[in-house]
Amino acid sequence: MRKWTDRDLREHILCDHGYQVNSKPVVNLREILVGMTDVERRSFLKFTTGSPRLPVGGLASLKPKLKVVCKQPTILNETGGGMNSAEMVSEGTELADGDLPSAMTCANYLKLPPYSTKLAMENKLKLAITEGVGSFDLS
Repeated sequence: MRKWTDRDLREHILCDHGYQVNSKPVVNLREILVGMTDVERRSFLKFTTGSPRLPVGGLASLKPKLKVVCKQPTILNETGGGMNSAEMVSEGTELADGDLPSAMTCANYLKLPPYSTKLAMENKLKLAITEGVGSFDLS
């Protein structure tokens, strides 16, 4: 499997629901993905797309495109009962550090909490892609 570059990821990953290409959590995600081993990349793909391999043509040929969206910290949903757009959190916060990312493989859709640090994101992402693969608990 060919290593991904930051350029590959910037060009072929879509961002939405609070994230933009230059949002700190998205930048951290790209840095983590670039540094992954082949085994970790396969696990990430299996977690997000349902397949351990990309189609011929790589990320550019993935249909639908991989989309990364902001998953609001659970604690905000539990205490706030509902948030308006002004209350949404999309930059790093310790409130998200207890949550795991989740995915919808049918849509190649990664729901990524806005972790406080790159290390917190890397730890939670690797936990999710190794322990959460094949589980509907993280959907």
